[in-house]
Amino acid sequence: MPVAGMYFRLRDRLPFSGQATLDLGNASFVLSRDRLLHFVLDFGAGRYSHLLTALNMPGFALDLLSSIKTWPESWYPEWIGWESWLALIMPLYCLPVWWFAGRGIDAMLGRRRLGFLSLIFGTAVFLIFAILFLGFSFALPPNKLDGGRWIVWGPALWSVLFAAFPYDIYRRWSAGRKTRRLNADLG
Repeated sequence: MPVAGMYFRLRDRLPFSGQATLDLGNASFVLSRDRLLHFVLDFGAGRYSHLLTALNMPGFALDLLSSIKTWPESWYPEWIGWESWLALIMPLYCLPVWWFAGRGIDAMLGRRRLGFLSLIFGTAVFLIFAILFLGFSFALPPNKLDGGRWIVWGPALWSVLFAAFPYDIYRRWSAGRKTRRLNADLG
């Protein structure tokens, strides 16, 4: 994990007492040992959280549910920044969705047979993410996406993953149609 490596490297270089200045070229930071973890989490989150957020975009639904009391603000612990919190919690929030997408892929590959409700729900999720992808790709002006192209790739990934559900519906329909045609030819 890059953030942990950064923490240990900086911790080893900082004096036990006092402060040190970290120069990153376009920015410099004054660090002390007691604020080091907070700095590394915020710095690492700013660098990697967009990728994690895109990969785990369905986790926003659970994040919204956990933030009902603090609406319209998202809830997160005070000791950590919002981007750091998202980078840590989104993969956990998204585990059920990854599991469900995996079930759809198993069904597409013929390893499992899904029920009708699962297929309909998976297809609806596919349509939602396909519409989000198209909306973010074509409806947002390019100047609104400067530095934010990650928001387009999250729905694209989930559209591809959930495409297994409508494909499985089509595969079943096609197999049933072939069977009916074969029975009509034999009968």
